[in-house]
Amino acid sequence: MAVSILGYVLLLSTLCVDCAFPASDLCNLKVYEEQSGELIQDVCVEEYGSKECRPFSKTFNRSNLPESFSIPDGEDSVQKPKSLEVVMKMNPFVHGRTIYHIPGASVNWSSSDDRLSRENTKGYLLIWEHSANLMCRLFKLDSNITDLLSEELRFHYNIQHLEPRKSFLVKVYSIPPPKSLEESQKMSTFASFQISAGPTIRPNTDPGLWTPPVTARPIEGGAIEVKIGHSPSDFNLTQFKVTLVKRSFDQYKAFETTFYTEPPGSLKPEGLVSFTNLDNDEYKIVIRVIDPFRKEAGKCLCWIKVANGKHCLNSCGSVRTDWIKVSVDVREETDQPISERITNSSPSEFNACIVITALLTLQNKMF
Repeated sequence: MAVSILGYVLLLSTLCVDCAFPASDLCNLKVYEEQSGELIQDVCVEEYGSKECRPFSKTFNRSNLPESFSIPDGEDSVQKPKSLEVVMKMNPFVHGRTIYHIPGASVNWSSSDDRLSRENTKGYLLIWEHSANLMCRLFKLDSNITDLLSEELRFHYNIQHLEPRKSFLVKVYSIPPPKSLEESQKMSTFASFQISAGPTIRPNTDPGLWTPPVTARPIEGGAIEVKIGHSPSDFNLTQFKVTLVKRSFDQYKAFETTFYTEPPGSLKPEGLVSFTNLDNDEYKIVIRVIDPFRKEAGKCLCWIKVANGKHCLNSCGSVRTDWIKVSVDVREETDQPISERITNSSPSEFNACIVITALLTLQNKMF
């Protein structure tokens, strides 16, 4: 019962970050000069929470923007941010005398490549959503400082709490945004990132309950970049199976699978895997934690506490992203075998293999 109550409290605290967020407030968006990295004050003048920006985010009807942030219907939209980076993090949450760590994210984006678009950018819309919920922030910039806004700028915002074990699509739009909901769905109008939040970590959390936080995004040239958050050091869960699933289930290119091992002594918070030379399609990333000692009593890494000690699990946790759309404008065709087209940041730490048998059976198991 105590666990259920705690879960309710943590979920409520996550959702009520927006319940308590005022209609507009002093802006928490940090703005930096791109080249020097210098922090610039007073660029963002207002920040709106989900209650204020959600009606617009669901319709892209400009009349649904907050009254003090109105955009004339005739005003053209500006180009999307040049780049977007999302880094998963764990933020402390105090409940009574106990400190828990709840998943959050650091969101960073750069202003448009186009100088005219930068001059006419009046703000940004940040959205993070999953199938059951849409959260957002709307940032209003000081439109009187066009000389400053015309420069290359970098923006940083912290999402303090994400619902644990949920997958989100993060989007950033420049304001003025697209003029219709249909137009807003085109990838050319926003920068995006897929993230999967890990679990809440409380004192004495069982390793068998842990899953890694994950980010994934399409990059130019028909590729997907995947970052896998490393486990707490005392868990020692360092091996991961990463599978790319193609939505169309092409007989010869349905899956790509690679194995990532965290390098010994690594101080980095995450590891990198990239899948390249992909077709125009949608892809899902499935990450499974591997326990090399799962069949050895007393040595297993994925275990949970039971009345008489530790119970080894048959398999560790897994994470899967939502579908990620890859669009390739022009790409030379290649006859290179798929198993030779997997790249990663540590070649010595990765091994590649292909799984192309029992497609329908595997599809049913995964989805």
